[in-house]
Amino acid sequence: GSTSQATGGNATAMGAGSNASGGNSIALGVVSQATGGNSLAAGNGANASGVSGVAVGNAARATGNSSTALGVQALAIGDSTVAVGQGAGAGSTTGNASSVAVGVAAGTLVSGGQNTAVGGGVPSVLRGAGSGVTGQRNVALGTGDGAVAYDATLSASAGNLVTGNDNIAIGTNAGIGVAVSNTASIGHNAQASQTNAAAIGTGSIASGVNSIYLGARSAAGTGALAQSAIAIGVDVTANVADATAIGRTSVASAQFAVAIGVNSRATGISSSTLGPNALASGNFALAFGNAALSSGIGSVAIGSGAQGTDVGAVALGNGSRATLARATALGVSASASGASALAMGDTANASAQNAIAAGTNAVANSADAVAIGTRANASGGKAVAIGADNVAYGDGAVSIGDPSYASGTGAFTGGANNIANSDGTATATAANMANGAVAIGNSNKAIGQGSVALGNGSTAGAAGLAGNVALGDGATAAASSGDVALGSGSVTTTAVGTASGVVNGTTYAFQGTNPTSTVSIGAPGAERTITNVAAGRISSTSTDAINGSQLAATNQAVDAIGAVVNNLNVGGGIKYFHANSTAADSSATGTDSVAIGPVATATGTNAIAAGVNSSASDANASAIGSGAVASALDATALGYISKASGQYSTAIGANATATATSSTAIGQNSLAAGVQATAVGVGASAVAQNALALGAGSAAGNAGDVALGSGSVTDVAVGTPSTVINGTTYAFQGTNPTSTVSVGAVGAERTITNVAAGRISSTSTDAINGSQLAATNQAVDAIGTTLSTIGGSVTNLGNTFNNIAGDTSTAYTDANGIGIRYARTNEAGLAQTDSFAQGVGSTAVGYNATATGISALSLGRDSKASIDGSVALGSGSISDRAIAPATGQIAAGPSNFIQYNTSDKTLLGAVSVGDVNSYRQITNVADGTQDQDAVTVRQLAGAIAAVSVTSTKYFHANSAAGDSLAVGAESVAVGPTTVVNGDNGIGIGNGAIVDLTAPGGTAIGQNAHVLLADGLALGTNSLASGVQSVALGAGAQSTFINSVALGAQSITTVGAQAGYTAFALAGPQTSVGEVSIGAAGAERKLTNVAAGSADTDGVNVSQLRGVTKNVTDLFGGVTTINPDGSITGPTYTIQGNNYSTVYDGLTAVDNALTTISNGGGIKYFHANSTLADSIAGGTNAVAIGPESVASGAESVAAGHGSTATGAGAVALGQGAHANNANDVA
Repeated sequence: GSTSQATGGNATAMGAGSNASGGNSIALGVVSQATGGNSLAAGNGANASGVSGVAVGNAARATGNSSTALGVQALAIGDSTVAVGQGAGAGSTTGNASSVAVGVAAGTLVSGGQNTAVGGGVPSVLRGAGSGVTGQRNVALGTGDGAVAYDATLSASAGNLVTGNDNIAIGTNAGIGVAVSNTASIGHNAQASQTNAAAIGTGSIASGVNSIYLGARSAAGTGALAQSAIAIGVDVTANVADATAIGRTSVASAQFAVAIGVNSRATGISSSTLGPNALASGNFALAFGNAALSSGIGSVAIGSGAQGTDVGAVALGNGSRATLARATALGVSASASGASALAMGDTANASAQNAIAAGTNAVANSADAVAIGTRANASGGKAVAIGADNVAYGDGAVSIGDPSYASGTGAFTGGANNIANSDGTATATAANMANGAVAIGNSNKAIGQGSVALGNGSTAGAAGLAGNVALGDGATAAASSGDVALGSGSVTTTAVGTASGVVNGTTYAFQGTNPTSTVSIGAPGAERTITNVAAGRISSTSTDAINGSQLAATNQAVDAIGAVVNNLNVGGGIKYFHANSTAADSSATGTDSVAIGPVATATGTNAIAAGVNSSASDANASAIGSGAVASALDATALGYISKASGQYSTAIGANATATATSSTAIGQNSLAAGVQATAVGVGASAVAQNALALGAGSAAGNAGDVALGSGSVTDVAVGTPSTVINGTTYAFQGTNPTSTVSVGAVGAERTITNVAAGRISSTSTDAINGSQLAATNQAVDAIGTTLSTIGGSVTNLGNTFNNIAGDTSTAYTDANGIGIRYARTNEAGLAQTDSFAQGVGSTAVGYNATATGISALSLGRDSKASIDGSVALGSGSISDRAIAPATGQIAAGPSNFIQYNTSDKTLLGAVSVGDVNSYRQITNVADGTQDQDAVTVRQLAGAIAAVSVTSTKYFHANSAAGDSLAVGAESVAVGPTTVVNGDNGIGIGNGAIVDLTAPGGTAIGQNAHVLLADGLALGTNSLASGVQSVALGAGAQSTFINSVALGAQSITTVGAQAGYTAFALAGPQTSVGEVSIGAAGAERKLTNVAAGSADTDGVNVSQLRGVTKNVTDLFGGVTTINPDGSITGPTYTIQGNNYSTVYDGLTAVDNALTTISNGGGIKYFHANSTLADSIAGGTNAVAIGPESVASGAESVAAGHGSTATGAGAVALGQGAHANNANDVA
């Protein structure tokens, strides 16, 4: 062109006034200047003065080495700068090396290096992006809207007037006037004004060091306004250091505060909110959920509308409320309004200090009260209600079960449908309190103060009564206050006083004559024995119960009746019935037999043996007296060593002997040896059949003889057929006597007096008295011999022996005072009646005594023994308790039990020493030595003393509660009310429990509880309810097999799992148990963990950090491991667009490359063709255009089909060819 100059080597100048003075330079256009080596100036007035500079566009200037200016008046003044667009880079200085300005008036007046500005302005009106920048490495993308002034005449665009380094401004008016480094302002009017700040979103402001604002902002005062503050959302405020606010209009206005959710506010130090309208105003408070409120220091509110409003308060659940210090509310609408109160469950309410309410609608509204279960209600200091619908009203009241009601101070119910109150209704209110009432079991009622009902369907008390006790299934104690019903079906009746009793005509006054209540152990027709009775005190003022051993000591005679009273002391006896011996017991083995006395034996049916060594060995035999022997059918021996060995024989008297059938010997040493012989008198002897000896020493030795009188001896009968009187022979009747009657002996004859007049005739054999003889025979009178005063009357043969019978119920009576030796009864003043022994083998002794049971014994006036083998001892005693062998336990106090077993041996009929309304003491009892012996008060006192004062060194307890109970085999129970039911179990602590279903279990700590085998519960209120589960720590709960709850309040939640999917592992996994070191919302750190090496070892944080570093290194850039373990990668800027993932970034690069590859080109450089690609084969060659080829070194081929094959050759235009070195075509 005209005046064009190409003065540089290989230079090209095209256009009027163009100048290409730089080596290998190109100047294209009017007055274009390419003065730098390898420079290109294209355009009117274009100037490329820098080495390798490119200036394309009218008045474009590329004055820096390797700089590029594209566009009218574009200026690339610094080395390696790029200015693209009208007026881009204008006014900049050489200090802007390596800067990029793209857009009209972009990057003007820049003096800092490596800055990037993309975004146009309006010439003379609006500066372009990145103008007036003096800092280094800043990026500005966007324009301005005239709202921000650049100077007096122009408006500012994004990234204008930046004086700091490494800042990013993207968006209209973004990042204007930033004077610090490392900021990011992205969005219309976004402004990050402090070091490391980021403002992303329309109008966003990040004015604190390291602060972040993400989202639109329009309200004044909002933004990330303090150091390290984070604000995400629309009109969000984080205005204190380290505060974080996420969500529209959310506010974090205290240090370390976090607010997440629309309009959520965290205004307390280190407070956190999550959810719309949530507010955490207390320091360290948490509010999670819609409109959740936590205003107390350290308070927690989780759930829609949840409120924790005092220090340490925790509310978890929609609508939950925890309003006082350390209160906890868990569940929908749960309310904990007392200090340290705990409410768990839907609408649970704990409204007083330390109160606990757990369960739907549970209520605990007094200090330290506990209500657990649906609708459970605990009202009163320390009241406890456990179970659905249970109510405990009153200080210390306890209600456990489903449902039960305990109303009154210390009232207690345990089980199902129990009631402990003053009116028996299914309520517990201030109107029906009954202090200390206790009902345990099923459907029991304890009505009235201090009443106790245990069992099933038992009732203790009634309205207006107090102090009643009912123990057992269906027991009822409701007649009077203080009544006690012991045992299944027992029923009390109104107490009846017994002021005195008459025994043998003597009146005895009693103590306890005005009873106020009754103890019943049965009911009419369902009576019981009382066993294992401790010996009572014996005195005229004592009202203690007497046991069998004490009664044995009062009546030695009872010792001969049966083994049940073997301990009666010698000589004790009872009135009219005594025995004094240490010999062996009597034995009555014959059916319906009776044996009374030491070593007495009655082996015959209906036999009676009474006396030491007495023996009745045949049916209906009676042997009464020491050594008496009745050895034949119906024989009777009465007296010391008397013997009746003939059938139907009778021997009465010491050493009396009756040996023949139907013989009778009465008197000491008497002998009746003939059939039907009778000997009466000391030493009397009747040795022949039908002989009679009557009188001491009398002897009847011939059949039919009669010896009358002491010493009388019969001789052989001699007949007298006639006699001669005065020469006249008189024949007599009875001339052939068969036997003799003797009233004396030779030398010891007797008169027979008081002989009635006999019949006088020749045939009469009557005895004639003296008057008859005198009247009839004067001749005899003349002789002078009178037959008067025969001598010795036979009178006073003694009292008759009646009533030596004794079977059936037929009444036999005696004269008053009459009896048999050693057995007497005085029925003076009483209607005559007898004892009744109706049961087979039974014995009844005493006025109106009755023995109706088989082998029963009734001893004493009006005594009754109606059960087989039963014994009623003493006047009025009744033994009617049914024989019912059983095992079980009797409650002793609120949590202790006394075991009993009446089934390990044969249970006989009960021994009774009174009746349901009367009782006796048994005194003078010897100390028991065997398992089944009775014990004395002395022994019991010693045992109690040993328990109460003896302790073991290093092992002590201080408690007034009930004793521990070790029920399981080889078990150990230590501590008040501790119970170990499981075999080999161990329980230590106050109220520790090892259940029957937990053999080998160990419970240590107050209320520690083990439910299943081999479990371990260690700590107050700890619970191990799974097989081989372990709970360590106060309140820890391990509820699954082989699982461990480690630490206070830790809870296991999943236990063993099979076939579950584990993170990052292929295939199903299996675990045998679970280890929990916390609970939901109460997690723990696991510290001082050694680095793991095996696949199943735990890993520590240092190992994880190593893994995460490897991960972050792969990302490159600024990669952050967040506190929750997630990874925040760097932002990748590609082609002006930001990408937060590697995938997205690579996708953008791929798309860009694909676009370029497909002819899309780059800005201001495009090609539209489907032909083959260009080829730059030469060293440092450039080929531009379809099918262009630059094969020469340093060659340039530009245009369709152009070729530059020579070194340094330039071919410009379609089909241009520059084949020689340095050719230009």
